[in-house]
Amino acid sequence: MVQQVTAYIDYLKHQHGLQVTVHDRTALLAPYMGELAAYNVHANPYCLYVKSQKNLWDRCRQKQDKVFAKCREGAFFGMCYAGVEEFVVPFFYEGAVAGFVSVSGYRKNAVQAQQRICTLSNEYRLDRGMLSSLYEEHLSPDIPDMGFVRTLIVPLCAMLSLLCSHTAQTYPEERYVSESNYIYGHIIVYLRKNYASKITLERLAAMCHCSKSYISHIFKKHSGLSVSAYVNQIRLSEAKRLLADTTLSVKEISDLVGFSDPNYFSSAFKKAFSTSPKQFRAGAPESAAP
Repeated sequence: MVQQVTAYIDYLKHQHGLQVTVHDRTALLAPYMGELAAYNVHANPYCLYVKSQKNLWDRCRQKQDKVFAKCREGAFFGMCYAGVEEFVVPFFYEGAVAGFVSVSGYRKNAVQAQQRICTLSNEYRLDRGMLSSLYEEHLSPDIPDMGFVRTLIVPLCAMLSLLCSHTAQTYPEERYVSESNYIYGHIIVYLRKNYASKITLERLAAMCHCSKSYISHIFKKHSGLSVSAYVNQIRLSEAKRLLADTTLSVKEISDLVGFSDPNYFSSAFKKAFSTSPKQFRAGAPESAAP
């Protein structure tokens, strides 16, 4: 079922151009977040730039509480605090909102969006010119009909509801929080959202209430990689996307994805992709972003 979910989201992206993310409220999807984590974070270059200010990750999570509350009324179209407009379609478990699917990346109300961009720039010291440029370049003014979106997203919501039901049946409450895949899912989500910051085993262990050695063991068991290797992989993957999709300089991208030394970034990029960042950008095909 998880493979069907990810395959369907990829289909929506490649065949219909929809930027789809899945957001869980109840933690019933946590055992599957190793596979779903890449579909939990908005990958639009505008959103990535906004969240280069790490405090804005927390603001996103706080704002999601309001989104979940509004989900009780059904699907809707609205604007986030950063000016991005999106469709939100809830999925349910036992009659309650378990999470929602976002179809994002649109721009319609430019006046209101620019007001929010101005606020972001003033409060978080983000470059207003860069925000406006990325907003115009990477958010689409072509907004599909709600009926069209619902037709495509409702089957995905049904699959997610089935996954929630499977979790509740497979992981009794008294065992659920101690399962290694539950812990692994939370680590993956944390790394996906904080890869640009300094990641330590101490922080992960404190977050999961277990030892550093246990964190290392679980992560290696599920991913086949060390935590540091996985974080490096995320950083390089996001750098590749930004090189292909934005005009940010190599140094800006290096800083944005969490490399403190641009020379080390270039060396790591070349080792991973057999080409330098500048060479990749010069010849990047349209499908370069992973």
